Amino acid sequence: MAKVKMIDDKPYWVDADGSLKPEECISNADKKKEEMIDAVFESVGETKEKMEKFKLWVWEVLTTYIEKLAKKARVDKPQGNFTIVNYDSTRRIRFSRRERQNFNENLQFAKAKFDEWVVKKTEGADEILAELVQKAFEVNKEGKINRSFLFRLLGYSINDPDFKKAQELLRKSMITNGTKDYILFQEKDEHGEWKTIPLDFAAL
Repeated sequence: MAKVKMIDDKPYWVDADGSLKPEECISNADKKKEEMIDAVFESVGETKEKMEKFKLWVWEVLTTYIEKLAKKARVDKPQGNFTIVNYDSTRRIRFSRRERQNFNENLQFAKAKFDEWVVKKTEGADEILAELVQKAFEVNKEGKINRSFLFRLLGYSINDPDFKKAQELLRKSMITNGTKDYILFQEKDEHGEWKTIPLDFAAL
């Protein structure tokens, strides 16, 4: 609903610039539009709440199923990605829980150490890795760095003290900030191709 301020017992609508306009000066078209938007957003809130409850229910059902399978197989509950497929392989549910990684101040120290190594190694096969170092610390339009490139840097085994120190600093920079649940519902179409039913649970 539009913001309304009462001045001398008279309602004034607040516009996008913060200016006040007497309610009697608001057109019927604007009032009806406001009512329509309010009704839509009320349904949006209700739908979001239902989706959140549905997500929790689905997650509980799936994890309970996996836990029963693990117990039957006499193994600890495995971690990672799971895919459950129905009998005729026309429907499947894919779900996973992933840690959300952030970085602390050690990331800049890691970058500085990687840069030192790049200065020393700029010839031959090392040029490819030097390019990876550059891309790993580039910031995109959203102000985020490429996490996949950073993780790839940790996978290299290079017998160089600067490179090893940079990897150590990079590991120290990684901090876990909760987890994120991902659930995909997929069905096969008439051509036998998997199609995802678009429910953005990861955003909830």
